[in-house]
Amino acid sequence: MQGQEQVSAILKGELRAIHGDRFRSVEVQSVMQYPMNEHKYVVTYNLNVEGWLPIVRAKIVVDVSKGVLERFEPDLL
Repeated sequence: MQGQEQVSAILKGELRAIHGDRFRSVEVQSVMQYPMNEHKYVVTYNLNVEGWLPIVRAKIVVDVSKGVLERFEPDLL
């Protein structure tokens, strides 16, 4: 999938920007194309941020045409 590497890079970059020095790692679990939109993907991921318990199987929509995170589960960012 052409978009999977791009989606992972956008997700990692945006989460790193949000969490700064506390960001430790993100592990992408799955990437699925958003229904009826070729530029959006639903991503399930695990997030490790210093000082937080690990967040497991969070979901987010990544828009590769804009290079941004679009929708996310509340309180996971």
